[in-house]
Amino acid sequence: PIEFLALHPHKDYKLQFSGHLLMSRTDIQDQIIKLGYELVGQSCHSVVHLMDSDGCAYAVDFAEPNQGESVDPRFSDEKRRELLRIAKSRTADEILHLRVVSAGNVNKAMRRKSLLVHPDKNAFEGADAAMKLVNAASDALLSGRKLTLGQPPLFTVGQAKRDLPQITRFKQKKIRHCEATVIKQMGRLGLRISVATEQSDKSEEVRAFLEQAWKEGSLEAGGVLPAQDSLSIDSVRFKQDAVLSNGTFDVSVQMVKQKQLESG
Repeated sequence: PIEFLALHPHKDYKLQFSGHLLMSRTDIQDQIIKLGYELVGQSCHSVVHLMDSDGCAYAVDFAEPNQGESVDPRFSDEKRRELLRIAKSRTADEILHLRVVSAGNVNKAMRRKSLLVHPDKNAFEGADAAMKLVNAASDALLSGRKLTLGQPPLFTVGQAKRDLPQITRFKQKKIRHCEATVIKQMGRLGLRISVATEQSDKSEEVRAFLEQAWKEGSLEAGGVLPAQDSLSIDSVRFKQDAVLSNGTFDVSVQMVKQKQLESG
């Protein structure tokens, strides 16, 4: 079995895990569950890495349907049903759907519910209110306070926001100017140099290009990437992410596959 506590600090963790690298994602999850963890959420994404003509790098995530589903998970019936359930709750433990209240159970439930109702994960009207109630219920149960609630329904569950962007994460690499620093190490003087490009202001152009490519199906496996002089796509990967928790620590198990695309 995987023994997290047996890992040795200051050594290469990848080498220490090398005996488990041939295991499937399901096998690894099963081993982690045997250590007292519970599966609290799953998600699928397409991850695009690209660079613009100024040398600025981007990592962009697109929401994908979960395994066995055909719709964007932010619009799923499960997400709407969870909002309706929370809106009818009368106590903090009902909000978190808990039968036995303990610190570990509260933390696991908090993680599970946040993956269902957080506005980034749930497109329906009422997600903001539900997330605030989940946070309030968690704080009340962990501190031993009573949560004062109004008469149900606690909020209104409305229609989903159909204009929700497909991009769920947009990360631009931090850019620095060229630097030179004199350092002293082990009694000797040395020179540390950091070289990077200027900050790029093409983030909106990158967003628009990728959103259009997604709508046209260019980022699907077997798709054809449109030509773009100022942008260069490095890779497109499909990522499945499972989150497990024991109430104190969260573990993310990911399976990443390269998408095979052609350039137009």
